[in-house]
Amino acid sequence: MFRLEAMLSLLVLALLGTPTFSAETYYGRESGTHFCTSIPEGKILTGIRVYFKGRAIAGIQMRFGDDWGQIYGYETKNTQEALLNKDESITIIFGRFNLYFNQLGFSTNMPREILFGTRRTIQEFFEAADKPDYVLRGLCGFYGFGGIRAFRPRWGTVNGTCSN
Repeated sequence: MFRLEAMLSLLVLALLGTPTFSAETYYGRESGTHFCTSIPEGKILTGIRVYFKGRAIAGIQMRFGDDWGQIYGYETKNTQEALLNKDESITIIFGRFNLYFNQLGFSTNMPREILFGTRRTIQEFFEAADKPDYVLRGLCGFYGFGGIRAFRPRWGTVNGTCSN
């Protein structure tokens, strides 16, 4: 005999035993070598450097305080960099890509727009911090031989840790 209460109990138990996962949104192609960086707790983002291979973004590097972090992707001689002003934080990230990224942009709370690369491809993305007091605290992505293939911003409070 069918009992609704028994079925609901089994359904709840089944859901409790199911592993959860976070649907992380990457912009671009999720293939190649994965990377993920975040600003160390107590430090603030003070700059971004982008490396180019032709028109593609080959690598990216973030500056925390006075120190440049690891390069994700590839280091080349063709670079662009932007330093942030005191009390300036990134609140929006956007860009353009096809097979690889060729433009990456940031908007800050000052307000200021920082652009790296050229506006050449069809696909684009735009993401703002999901809470009013959140700022860019890190980047995750994928890169291959030709350059950066995907990005996902990591948001958090200015002096805190990343939210995801």
